Amino acid sequence: MQCKGAAYSTQAKAIQLAGEAIGQSIWVGIPQFLFDAPEPILIDHYVESTLEDLYKAGFTGENIFLAAHSLGGVMSQKYAREHHEQIKGQILMGSALMRDHHELNPDGTTHFNYPVPTLTLGGTKDGLMRVSRMAEAYYHQVENIEADQAALFPVFVLEGGSHMSFMTGVPPAFVMKRDLRAEVNQASAHATFGEQIASFIGQVVSGNFSVNTQSQ
Repeated sequence: MQCKGAAYSTQAKAIQLAGEAIGQSIWVGIPQFLFDAPEPILIDHYVESTLEDLYKAGFTGENIFLAAHSLGGVMSQKYAREHHEQIKGQILMGSALMRDHHELNPDGTTHFNYPVPTLTLGGTKDGLMRVSRMAEAYYHQVENIEADQAALFPVFVLEGGSHMSFMTGVPPAFVMKRDLRAEVNQASAHATFGEQIASFIGQVVSGNFSVNTQSQ
């Protein structure tokens, strides 16, 4: 929200470099939202038009991943869920899977009613998506998750990372007001997040993860 697409170009390049280092060729498309505001009812249009641009530029792959930051991560989940046959995986940056996507099994383990493998990324100095919310995500998605869904929803939290650690430029007003001061420089944060994302992409593509959403 209130971010130019260019604010994510540096993080996108870091993902590509990390992927190249492990033999991946990653294409990245960044939607340009009208008035820099991702409208929920137009998400389908923006995603599909961005994919069209990638195909026109020469992309011929079938492994489509959806990445989103902050509020965009909330909106991307609806799209990914409704298009899970197309979207191989999802990356949430400074965002988390909504609580209504999971439930507890009779044995107390966590079951996710969500069909898309998802990597959740955060920082200990994120003033908007607090580390306590990341801890909750880690508990349900990694520590307490049922055996059949293990490794499908990994969580990584960067020590010293903030909400702005995923982007560059002037922070939007609400980020300027609420975010905490990062204790890691942006270049290092982008490289670390890039490595995590490239690794996740590799695991999903090579493992051909298929999420079982049937409760035990």
